[in-house]
Amino acid sequence: MNKKEAALDYFIRAEDLCQIHHLEPERVQVAIYILKWALQYHDFQRGEYYRSFLQNNLAVLSDPYLLGLAHRQLGDALFKKEQPSHALENYQKALEIFNRLSAVIEQARTHKAIALTHNLREDFEQAQVHLKKAVQLFERIPARSERLRFMQHLVDVQEHLIANLQQGSGSDNQIIALQQTSLIIHSIFSLETMLHNIMNTVINLLKADRAAIIFVDKTSGGLEVKVNRGMEDATIEDALRISQSIVERVEQTGNSVLSRDTRGDDRFRNSKSVRNFRIFSLMCVPLKLEDHLIGTVYIDSRNPDRIFTYRDLEFLENIADLAAVAISNSEYYEDLKNKKDTLEKDVKHLREAMEKNFKFNNMIGSSKPMQEIFKVVSKVLDKNVDILIRGESGTGKEKLAGIIHFNSNRKDKPFVTVNCAAIPPTLLESELFGIEKRVATGVDMHIGKFEQADGGTIFLDEIGDMSMDTQAKILRVVQEREFQRIGGSKTIKVDVRIIAATNKNLEEAMQNKTFRQDLYYRLNVLPIVIPPLRERREDIPLLVEFFMKKYGPSGFSKKITNAAMKALVEYDWPGNVRELENVIHRMMIFTENGHLTGNDLPVEIRAKNKIQEIIDSGKGGMALKDYERTLLVESLKLNEWNISKTAKTLGVHRNTLHRKLKAYQIAKPKL
Repeated sequence: MNKKEAALDYFIRAEDLCQIHHLEPERVQVAIYILKWALQYHDFQRGEYYRSFLQNNLAVLSDPYLLGLAHRQLGDALFKKEQPSHALENYQKALEIFNRLSAVIEQARTHKAIALTHNLREDFEQAQVHLKKAVQLFERIPARSERLRFMQHLVDVQEHLIANLQQGSGSDNQIIALQQTSLIIHSIFSLETMLHNIMNTVINLLKADRAAIIFVDKTSGGLEVKVNRGMEDATIEDALRISQSIVERVEQTGNSVLSRDTRGDDRFRNSKSVRNFRIFSLMCVPLKLEDHLIGTVYIDSRNPDRIFTYRDLEFLENIADLAAVAISNSEYYEDLKNKKDTLEKDVKHLREAMEKNFKFNNMIGSSKPMQEIFKVVSKVLDKNVDILIRGESGTGKEKLAGIIHFNSNRKDKPFVTVNCAAIPPTLLESELFGIEKRVATGVDMHIGKFEQADGGTIFLDEIGDMSMDTQAKILRVVQEREFQRIGGSKTIKVDVRIIAATNKNLEEAMQNKTFRQDLYYRLNVLPIVIPPLRERREDIPLLVEFFMKKYGPSGFSKKITNAAMKALVEYDWPGNVRELENVIHRMMIFTENGHLTGNDLPVEIRAKNKIQEIIDSGKGGMALKDYERTLLVESLKLNEWNISKTAKTLGVHRNTLHRKLKAYQIAKPKL
């Protein structure tokens, strides 16, 4: 299934869901986009069905913005059916709505549609009025400058040609050709297809025999024939030579080349193609964008009765100006497309990396508590049940939430994480539920985390830090799976699995009236408690091995001594698994030999290990006084005589340590 078919498939599935759940306004909204798709891909039968459906169901749309879009889409459909009067009726209704809403960009787009419809009716004066209005509106929004300049240029050109037409000196065909060319620019993004269309228009209108569009290479400055029609090699050589002279001439004067009759034109006395192929008349004009030369347009005639005029030259220059903008638009589109493709690849790689990181076997543990957790999780992966994960900081709550999501039937949908403690209470509500547009001056619409997670999983970390007001609004989402954006009145429904986590004692928080009891019972449907690392020491060797493989060089494995492993197992790990991972990572970076030893351990772990050795050796009868003095000296040595670090290692206050050092007359040795 290609992207075009996939888009339609998503729309049809969305419409089916709306129909099943009797969501008529949403179904009409989907119909707007299906009709747009049908018009874009020339599916006229489907387009006619949804045009009729949309026409008959406008009354269910309460959102004025959507109603405006619906009327404009109906106008587009009727424009395609060449029913300009009915198209204009719908465009005018859309414009009235967008004017009331002050929706500037939609006003501009609707004025442009009205202008094109008046063009179809050959009402050039009205077309001019609305096209000018579209330009004025586009200038008020951050739109692409090249497109704005093109539109302003088109206004100027059409004004000039309409004036000539009114005076009886213009050409109806050339006016229509310029209109066709402007439509091509707005409807075709393929550079080659667009240039062929422009070239064919020029040949047909000017009754030329051959034509070519030539580009200046951005890197080398050389010339390249991009598209041509009916040109022999010798003619191409001459066209390139003439184009080269144009390039040089434009840099000096900006003039084009017109030879009304090459037989008497000294400039072409030595041209092979002029002589061999009996070229009687030719023109070559520059392609310029912002006074920057990007190429030329060349045409010629072999018919002695078809001699190009200065009016033809002016027309070709106008076409060339439009073509230059079209080229810029196409390059901009290609650049966007390439960026989009790159972004899609990056997203794919990121998702693959996340899925790899959250594989089920990445949750390490052979201890009984961990095995019980794995057993529970495996049973509820695809169950639509909310989960409350509890445990100290660093135990792996977010890791477990990710494993649940990426191994469930929601794995292809978003996994959105929110750290409730890291976001100020005043901003948390807008972060979770979003903000409606036009809530305040300068405030744009913001999609909240719940809406982003639709179809997938939202992980609410540190939920115990949430304010009571926000808890009340979270309760509604947990119960009904619906909410409203800040400043909005529309109820938004989401299909989302909620996994919450906390390191707080929620039972105590409920007693202190800082956590809602009803929210607790709603979230606590499936509680999972991850024990701290000190309560499952048998898992530490497995975790050490896992992290050594993770951070070790590819194809090279380090080993850890028994003494170092013993110290790691006996350490209490206040930071739990996160702290252990950081320690192993640091050791793998700084250890140069093939073994991790006790000397590679951080000072706090070595200090604790040394203290334990002293305690163990003191059991044989060492006097308490001697034992305490030895403990202080060894701790100071391990902490390089840093008082604060030593006090922290021993678990005492700095003042207490100072008193002990004075009592035992312990001082840092002089160098």
